[in-house]
Amino acid sequence: MNDISVDETWTHLFVIVETESGRLTQASKEILGKGRELADQLGVWLMVYPRPFPLDNAKEIISYGADLVFRTPSPSEASPADRLLGEKARLTHLIETKRPEIVLFPSNERTTPLAARVAQHFRTGLVTGCTGMALDLTERRLLATRPLFDGKLFEEYTWPVRRPQMATLAAGAFPEGFSDPYREGQIEEISN
Repeated sequence: MNDISVDETWTHLFVIVETESGRLTQASKEILGKGRELADQLGVWLMVYPRPFPLDNAKEIISYGADLVFRTPSPSEASPADRLLGEKARLTHLIETKRPEIVLFPSNERTTPLAARVAQHFRTGLVTGCTGMALDLTERRLLATRPLFDGKLFEEYTWPVRRPQMATLAAGAFPEGFSDPYREGQIEEISN
C-alpha cells in the first residue's frame, strides 16, 4: 500500500466553544487557552465556532485568543436530533471551506456526539476525553493523550495522514486561557 502524503492545504486551528447565559463556559476558556498555545506553535490562526452565539459574546471569545470568530444564526426550534444534523452540516461545510488542520471540541454530552459525526464525515480519527496535547512540529501532527483504565495508563494518539486531526478535550485538564481585552480579531457571518 502506498503512503498518502499529508495535504498541505490544511492549515489553521479550529475550536468549538460553548456559552451559557451569554458567557463562555470554564471548559471553553480552557480549550481557547490550549488552542491559542497550539496555534502559536504552528504559526496559524485560531478560528472559533461558538455554540450558541449571543451577539455580545464575540469580544469575550476574541479576548481569550481567537483570531476569527464565526457568527452563526440563532438555534432553530427544531428537535434536538434535527438541530444536531443541522449543526453537523454547518460545521462540515465550514471545515471543508476553511480547511483547518486541527479541530478541537470540549468533551461533554452535547459536543462529543457532534464531534463523532463530523469526524465520521471526514473519515478521520477522533480521540475523546484528551488530558494532554502536544505537537510534532516536524510533521505538523497533533499528539493527543488520553487516560485508560481509570487513569492508570495513558495512551498517545496521532494522525499520520488524514486531516483534519480531531479531538475532544476533557474539562479541567488544561489551564484557562488568558483574557486580553485589547486583543483584536475578526467576526465572519455564516448562514444556515
